[in-house]
Amino acid sequence: MHIFAPWSAYCSYLYKHSFSHPELVKESRRFVMVRQTYEQDTPVGEHLIREYNMVSSPAIHFFDRQGRLHKNFKIGYLVKGKVILKRMWAVQKLL
Repeated sequence: MHIFAPWSAYCSYLYKHSFSHPELVKESRRFVMVRQTYEQDTPVGEHLIREYNMVSSPAIHFFDRQGRLHKNFKIGYLVKGKVILKRMWAVQKLL
């Protein structure tokens, strides 16, 4: 799940550049990709911050087939597509 704040320059960069990495696009077909937009100071935003222990945006979380969150694989900062891809490969080894 990619938690995205439309007002954040980092979120916009991640969405436009990192998620367009060709290998990441191909590998993402093996995942269910969810993009959740949030605004600060709203009930949804406050829930996401509490539920996923967000201290910054963007945030990418990985869940298994049973819907369990794998906190060790969280990405809570701006990264290049290759970093996300490597994290996806690591998560797949668990499944």
